[in-house]
Amino acid sequence: MPVPEAFSKLVDSTVAQTAKFYEQVRGDASEHVARFSGRAAGWTDHAGAVAVEFTEDAAIKAAAVSRSAADKVAGATSGLAENVGERIIRVGERLTRRD
Repeated sequence: MPVPEAFSKLVDSTVAQTAKFYEQVRGDASEHVARFSGRAAGWTDHAGAVAVEFTEDAAIKAAAVSRSAADKVAGATSGLAENVGERIIRVGERLTRRD
């Protein structure tokens, strides 16, 4: 049974339109993916910059805390050394008096 020419044209036209629609959708999807990729790259750059800034701030604060602790330890050690030195001198003086 032969297919009427009008039906054949309809099928051919439908196939052609479907192919055009597919190409358009594929192109639009590629464009959306490219835009999203660009945005994602921007977000990644921003996150990296924020992480660097946070790390630098944390390092500066840690250095300040370390410096403060070192100053306190140095002060305490110096005071202790002076105290021990004075005691050694007193003991020496006492021992000298006994002789």
